[in-house]
Amino acid sequence: KWLKLEGRETTSSTNPVTGELLATTLQGEPEDVEAAVQAATKAFEGWSRLPCHARARHLHNMARTIQKHQRLLALLESLNTGKPVGEARDRDLPLVVRHFYHHAGWAQLMGIEMGGWKPLGVVAAVVTWNSSLLLLAWKICPALAMGNTVVLLPPPRARLSALLLAELGAQAGLPPGVLNVLTGERALAGGLAAHPGVDAVAVAGSVEVRASRGALPLPPMCQRAGLLGGRSWGSPCSGLPGPPPLKGPMLPALFSSPERRSASVTQEAPWHGTHWRTQKTQETRLLGHTHTPDLALCRSLQVGTVWINGQNLFDAAAGVGGTKESGNGRDGGKEGLYEYVRPSWQSRARPGPMELDYKTFAASSGVDPPPVPGGFPMSVRVQSLPRPPLYLCRVDRTYKLYYGGAQKRPEGMASLPVLDPAGNVLAYVADGSAKDIRNAVEAAHKAAPGWGKRAAHARAQVLYYVAENLELRREEVASRLGVLTGAPPEEAQREVDLGLERLFHWAALCDKSGGTVQETPLHGTTLQLRQPLGVVGVACPDERPLLSFLSLLAPAVARGNAVVMVPSPRYPLPALDLCQIFDTSDVPGGVVNIVTGNRDHLSRTLAQHHDVQAMWYFGSPEGSQFVEWASAGNLKRTWVSHGVPRRWEDPAQGAGEEFLYQATQCKNVWIPMGEIFAN
Repeated sequence: KWLKLEGRETTSSTNPVTGELLATTLQGEPEDVEAAVQAATKAFEGWSRLPCHARARHLHNMARTIQKHQRLLALLESLNTGKPVGEARDRDLPLVVRHFYHHAGWAQLMGIEMGGWKPLGVVAAVVTWNSSLLLLAWKICPALAMGNTVVLLPPPRARLSALLLAELGAQAGLPPGVLNVLTGERALAGGLAAHPGVDAVAVAGSVEVRASRGALPLPPMCQRAGLLGGRSWGSPCSGLPGPPPLKGPMLPALFSSPERRSASVTQEAPWHGTHWRTQKTQETRLLGHTHTPDLALCRSLQVGTVWINGQNLFDAAAGVGGTKESGNGRDGGKEGLYEYVRPSWQSRARPGPMELDYKTFAASSGVDPPPVPGGFPMSVRVQSLPRPPLYLCRVDRTYKLYYGGAQKRPEGMASLPVLDPAGNVLAYVADGSAKDIRNAVEAAHKAAPGWGKRAAHARAQVLYYVAENLELRREEVASRLGVLTGAPPEEAQREVDLGLERLFHWAALCDKSGGTVQETPLHGTTLQLRQPLGVVGVACPDERPLLSFLSLLAPAVARGNAVVMVPSPRYPLPALDLCQIFDTSDVPGGVVNIVTGNRDHLSRTLAQHHDVQAMWYFGSPEGSQFVEWASAGNLKRTWVSHGVPRRWEDPAQGAGEEFLYQATQCKNVWIPMGEIFAN
């Protein structure tokens, strides 16, 4: 239902080209956020339990209703955003309709194609770009198809299309509370993201909005990168044929040769403008188009979508999205559905509100000064060992860090004790520091391109070789694992066997999940390629230290990533015992790197590092919150546990489809086909 509350401020929606007043809308307040989330939460109970066919019918009806009013929507979109009416009528609206039809199909097939997944809950969709309606469909359709309810915050300057879409949803019979629209300024986005009833936030907009989506201070790396403070947009291009016959506040603009860091290059413009400059390197990260017969170039471009001999080709069956600082995630296609679901076995983590000092959280390892051997409490004693002959002493085993294919001493030259369940000191391991993490990331960054380009079969052979060499040391590894964790011999043996099974599982998948052909209207072929992320930072849990380590390492490496692993701080020895196995299994130097120490301290550096493309964190709720906050500034992908343990021995929880999704990113390559005629 429509709400017109007393005492609300209003704002004018104008035509950005002519300045003409179109309508007056209300400015939402924090209490409106609360009301909208409550309505969506109430509606979720019924919407998520509907049969797949019932949700498919609702989305089908939405598509039909939009088609009936397509001309009105196109006209309103043109007036409200300033884009040419032909573009809105001939491209945007047909794509909006296509998205609703396409995702009605996914709603119908969810039980079959997405059988191991379930909806998240309430999704907040925040769009700040002025080109609104198509972006709204990108966010709304997959969320509704998977059984979520939506609270939508449209762009402040282009909200009329969203309000009309909500009205059409009501006419189409969409249940109350399934789609909710708030109008207001960007500040409401922080209230939505911080609301405990919101399960996910889907954002399309500037880096500032995405980085501050949790109502939190902007990470310092954003400020250092110069992403704040409105800077020169560049010089308007001289020589244009006279002033345009327009008088609106947002005139079209063309900027010539702007600097690389000028606002017209790095930020979204609040008007219709473009820039041109000489491009000598492959800097673009979101979309790329090329006129070349060289398909190898298309594979190497670090972008989310590549068009060959064309541009601006979109379809609901092919996901679109960015890489690195252009954001992550995909809108459209099956790959876009995973943004709005969680594994069926998983319950939503509700850690509750936590006040963290982001400047000081895990800023040090927490060990200052380093522990003194023999300086432990009386209950802790050094493990008694058989006395050697008088003329011999026991050779000490030194556990070092492992990066770049070699064992290295820590930069801080400090060690940490590892205790068994009885409090005996079993060994000392390196106390890694931020400098050690940077060294490991540098090694992984060098190794990632070559490893990612290796044939899938070659990567599979390396993983099989690791499994073979681990099998040779099966009894030894199980014995040491039992002493470390206190597990019975048969339980320790079972963990090693499950680790071997995980290595075989991901070796088998190396050459069986590389991509597919998308069925788009293009007269040609649209290829979906599953490509590696690059460098992945992984902070491992304490439970099942060997199995969880291998369960996280294997999918990342199998899909062509290089990893920087932070093993369990309580039980790091099983991971370090694998270093010799990696050395003898043809694992290229830098593909696997291991840094021991304080998990949160090391994860802090990984999350803030710009050469780390994804961060997987399985630790405390506080550490999970910090990783998500720190990663927002450089827009790396995150996968965190929020302190909730999982049963790593369960194949669904320890080797499910989510591991493949988290280890890859999808690129769609549009390849036209047909006759070529001379000009």
